[in-house]
Amino acid sequence: FLVIGANPYRLPDERYTSFCTLVADQLSTSFAEIHVRELERGKAEALAELDKAKTIFFSNISHEFRTPLTLLLGPIEDLLNDPDTTQVNRYRIGVAYRNALRMQKLVNTLLEFSRIEAGRMEGQFGRVDIGALTVDLASTFRSAIEKAGMQLHTATGEMTHDVYVDTELWERIVLNLISNAFKYSEAGSIHVDIRQVGAEVRLSVTDTGVGIAEDQLDKIFNRFHRIENSGGRSLEGTGIGLAMVRELVRLHQGSINVISKRGEGSTFVVAIPTGSAHLPQDRIVVWAAGRSRQAEAYVEEALLWAGDGQPTDELPEQMRRYKVLLADDNADMREYVQRLLAPQFTVITAPDGEDAFAKMLLHQPDLLLSDVMMPKLDGFSLLKRIRQTPELQGVPVILLSARAGEEAKIEGLEAGADDYLVKPFGARELLARVESNIRIARDRVAAMKEYAGKLEQAVRQRTRELRRLNHSLEQSNEDLQQFAHVASHDLKEPVRKISTFTGRVLDEYGALLPEEARIFLRKIGTATARMVTMIEGVLTYSTLNNSEQTIGTINLNEVFKQIESDLELVITEMHAEIRREELPTIQGAPVLIYQLFYNLVNNALKFSKTSDKPLVVISSRLTEGSGKRIAELTVKDNGIGFEQEQSERIFEAFARLNSKDKFEGTGLGLALCRKIAERHHGSISATGVRDEGAEFVVRLPLKQSERSI
Repeated sequence: FLVIGANPYRLPDERYTSFCTLVADQLSTSFAEIHVRELERGKAEALAELDKAKTIFFSNISHEFRTPLTLLLGPIEDLLNDPDTTQVNRYRIGVAYRNALRMQKLVNTLLEFSRIEAGRMEGQFGRVDIGALTVDLASTFRSAIEKAGMQLHTATGEMTHDVYVDTELWERIVLNLISNAFKYSEAGSIHVDIRQVGAEVRLSVTDTGVGIAEDQLDKIFNRFHRIENSGGRSLEGTGIGLAMVRELVRLHQGSINVISKRGEGSTFVVAIPTGSAHLPQDRIVVWAAGRSRQAEAYVEEALLWAGDGQPTDELPEQMRRYKVLLADDNADMREYVQRLLAPQFTVITAPDGEDAFAKMLLHQPDLLLSDVMMPKLDGFSLLKRIRQTPELQGVPVILLSARAGEEAKIEGLEAGADDYLVKPFGARELLARVESNIRIARDRVAAMKEYAGKLEQAVRQRTRELRRLNHSLEQSNEDLQQFAHVASHDLKEPVRKISTFTGRVLDEYGALLPEEARIFLRKIGTATARMVTMIEGVLTYSTLNNSEQTIGTINLNEVFKQIESDLELVITEMHAEIRREELPTIQGAPVLIYQLFYNLVNNALKFSKTSDKPLVVISSRLTEGSGKRIAELTVKDNGIGFEQEQSERIFEAFARLNSKDKFEGTGLGLALCRKIAERHHGSISATGVRDEGAEFVVRLPLKQSERSI
């Protein structure tokens, strides 16, 4: 408060009035600046919350996609290595294997690109022989290129300066550029040249392919940009390969350019500085990491374009038996991993963390192999309890998770794990890691201290400027709709192929296959169906806010009649009963309102108790709220219910209160219900009692003020 009064010794003349006016102006300016800062702070907090939600969104996608991918790749590999598999079936299973590998590559690319765009990726730069490394990477494509009737030429120049790169990121740069060159070249040759020019190392990849139109040259590095009718061996792809290459080159403080002419081919030129002065000094390592296995997916896809691609593998060598405790809530995963480990180890299984800890105390295993996401006690909590138990502290622990990326690995290793294995994983990799971790258990303390120091240094580098995060988040959100379109095509297509070929093998040759092979094929079919459901759920959830719906008049009695008709088979098989009162007529988007109540009724049937006949009661009443007439609709069941403290969590995306083995689903149904209710300016709430049922209350205005939502 500022109080200014008249003074008998100081007349309120012009100078006095001017002084008061000046004070008032200064105060107004200060208040305006404070208001602007409060708005900026609020926007920053909102964007930070959005970034957190986006991170959780991609993390859950990673988990839900990678778990079924593991169960696809593993049984397919087993069938390919089975000597009883016929040549015809081997070819068809090979098709499924290559498409599963391609799906893994697509998922990895999409998730890795999201990490790059959010600024959460940093390199580990080491001095390398850049010429030998690049030629070695290019040579992995030689068989595919020559099979297509083309030639691969490589050339290197003398390097007079040291060159520092992150070998894994450089590998992805080279593989993407050569893969693109082969994809868009039907004949001729591909030239890969790397040499030093002044203070730069320049990599050029030249092809004799279809080329790029002049008006597209400045757009090809944009994310999700795809040139329509561009020709080439395949039109499939995410549209982010070159965008990711550009970002990876920028991490090396370099640049990438393209020279191309339609019908004559293209030349991509990557230039990075020599030496290490341009790189963050805390990201430089004494030696560079070795080659990764990511080239396999690129070459398999290239062989597919060339009309071939038969994966090969060898069985691991036998080793003496150790006791391994396997903890995973997914029954298929337990069975698969147990079968992999059984020839070499004595395997003890547990369906949750509590059971795993009890068996750890009882059997004293040589190693614990634990999933991260489990009921009762998750992987991190189980690990913490083990490290706090003296008799179990020395047992090596390997965490299994579908969460990829350096952050996820750091989180697992910081928690005290000896190793972190990302799904999907290969059989040989799993066996090798289990064996090596058992053998180095005596050196666990020294190894953990050394790694903890590296982790502490890496974690300190994770701080980001808010402005950079905001820009990345805003750009990513703008591209979400395009992402959904691309993912819809490129993720569904390989799933359809896997389903088609495995189905044909069962239908045409099922009687000739051994029982174990038929079991594998049925598991592949189950995992494929689950993948389709998850893709549809994720796409519906991510695009719901991007599609405008026209408002219409909806008779809720007709809506529930249609739902009962669509669920007639389920209702009949379960001997369920649906009781419904006379319901009101409201305004809304018919498709969305149907989806909302379909999810609620379907959930009521799905989460029923086996001991009781399912009963779903639907009722309504009219109330007043915020000057509007509100329809309050209740869907009540006598199912398994839930703990009341979980009443808000069940509406979160990917939230699951029950084992996914017993109750299938994506964890998106109730999240969609909340989104739909809120789009109609309404709300949804839930109450529940464990083993006594649940009640969902949807509140919707009778009339909508807009013509569309």
